Amino acid sequence: RSKSRNALNTKTLEDLIEAFSFLQTQYHLNVVVLAGKGKSFCAGADLKAGPEPFVPTAREKRYRLQVGRRAIAAIENLEAITIAKVHGHAAGGGLGLVQA
Repeated sequence: RSKSRNALNTKTLEDLIEAFSFLQTQYHLNVVVLAGKGKSFCAGADLKAGPEPFVPTAREKRYRLQVGRRAIAAIENLEAITIAKVHGHAAGGGLGLVQA
């Protein structure tokens, strides 16, 4: 997603959750470096992605609204030390990733 300055959408955040959940099971790891590719670390929310498709239930809507919080929690809960290698922009949700 470097062409969009690593802007965050639901899929990207779910991928982060999955990656950090996997890393939590890699007991030999002591340090993890989170970096962005391209001109920016992360420009924040992907405003060009458009609205989410129709969400049929309140539970699914709540799940989608909280995906960013869950991604940050997955990073925070990692037992290994996490270092954010920041360059360029780190705005909005990208700043949340840095702080995690």
